Amino acid sequence: MQAIDPATLMLAAAMTGFLSGAFSLMAAKAFAGVGASARDWGHGTLTLGCAALLWFLTPPLPHWVGFVLGNSMVVLTPVFLLRAIYCYEGDRLHKTTTSLMLALGLGSIFSAQWAEAPTTLAVAGIALAHLMFSVLGGWRLYWQGRRSGSVYCLVIFMVLVIVGLATLARLMVLLFGEGAAAVAPVANSKTQIAAIAVITLLVIAGTFGFLGMVAERSRALILENANRDALTGVLTRGAFYEQAERLLSKTEAPLVLLMLDIDHFKRINDTHGHPTGDAVIRHAARLIQRNSRTNDLVGRYGGEEFCVLLPSCGLVEGRRIAERFVQEAAQQPARVASGEPLPWTLSVGYVAAVKTEGKNELFRLDTLIAAADAALYEAKRQGRNRAIQASQAELDSLVRQHARLPAGQQA
Repeated sequence: MQAIDPATLMLAAAMTGFLSGAFSLMAAKAFAGVGASARDWGHGTLTLGCAALLWFLTPPLPHWVGFVLGNSMVVLTPVFLLRAIYCYEGDRLHKTTTSLMLALGLGSIFSAQWAEAPTTLAVAGIALAHLMFSVLGGWRLYWQGRRSGSVYCLVIFMVLVIVGLATLARLMVLLFGEGAAAVAPVANSKTQIAAIAVITLLVIAGTFGFLGMVAERSRALILENANRDALTGVLTRGAFYEQAERLLSKTEAPLVLLMLDIDHFKRINDTHGHPTGDAVIRHAARLIQRNSRTNDLVGRYGGEEFCVLLPSCGLVEGRRIAERFVQEAAQQPARVASGEPLPWTLSVGYVAAVKTEGKNELFRLDTLIAAADAALYEAKRQGRNRAIQASQAELDSLVRQHARLPAGQQA
């Protein structure tokens, strides 16, 4: 049986890197919001492909070309790939981490080439840079997979685990086995042949797994953007209803629903124009989001009116949040196109609900919205720029009225 030629395997690895990189770069254009991470991944696999091609061509080329340029590209590869993983999570790879990986790899390569340091130092430096990539990238993907439940995250995590183990195995061979000759790029040793074959397969698995992750995130972002109001960035009315209904159907905790309205908004439009009115609406949306809790639902109900659902929230905290909205609005004038501050105020109506046996009708969204809207009308009637709680009489009347209607039907 003919032995496997390591040079042929190296050429196959180069072609795999080029194809994976090209595919990643082309796919990046189709991934809304997360294309940058796919581009970084593509740059990483292209760099690896260039390194493999240089090693394949090393015999006719000067030795230093393959040793210095090829190994330098192998050091740059995990930097690009780690940047892709960080970018996928909306984060940025810290300069200290990048500098350390490059110092370990490039420093050892240059020392071996021009400072007459042993080749073992270069191989060890490159291996340590790859181990950093495996540990940092694997750690991030492990927690990302636990949060999202993505199968693709698990695939990439396992790829990085295998990369880490293979790197450790190469270090063991280097330090305690056959030495640097056995792990040279095109060495005709079982260790190097196995390493090239494994790396080639891992590039394929890693690329498809990572692009699967990116595609999942891109789809989620597209759906999220479809559920967001274009002017304010908060949930659209339909998305708010959908998410609120889902939350109400499964929660047993007390909650508060608020309806908020910009006071004298027609006067703002008539006096300053619709662009200024839009600026005030955007300002109000930012203020509401900034003063809401992480798990609260904020939606644009229509025009200048907003709705906020506060899950796991009692009456006392709900009242405090409602009054904070009013106070913050009065204290923070909106900045309009002219640069001048424009005073504005909010009126808020709110209702608190506690699920008890025999009174679950109160957890119907139409009941809550109607009660909060009635309280908002009362806040307007009393002079605006205030928060009013729905009266018990109004609440009892709405509960009785809505109990006779099919779920989801507005009174």
